[in-house]
Amino acid sequence: MFDAQEGISSAIFDLAGNTNAQIKLAIVASITTSAQQQENLITQGLLALTVPGFLVIGPAISLDIRATVAVQAVGGLAAGYQFSWPSITAHFDILDDIYTATGLTLITTLIFDYEANITPKRQSTV
Repeated sequence: MFDAQEGISSAIFDLAGNTNAQIKLAIVASITTSAQQQENLITQGLLALTVPGFLVIGPAISLDIRATVAVQAVGGLAAGYQFSWPSITAHFDILDDIYTATGLTLITTLIFDYEANITPKRQSTV
């Protein structure tokens, strides 16, 4: 307060609130891999000139199987800290030289998050 004759008669400030802060470091990775396998199940010659597993002369029937397997993986990892002051109050009386504050105790919480997604894909043909 201010009076023209007396000057400043009161200088009081009151503060109240809270503060939250967070810091994180994150890594995201993606990998894709595939494998293919092909096998001959049977090859049979239609004529009599056949040496099994070695020689077929003339027309033949062949049965093959092929399989392809692919996997895609995506994942992430995050780590950090959360800092909070949930209830801060302060009182400043400048003229009477009175200063009080409560709730200035810092609360820290470790943050650790992860996420992963693996998608298998399989194809077979005969």
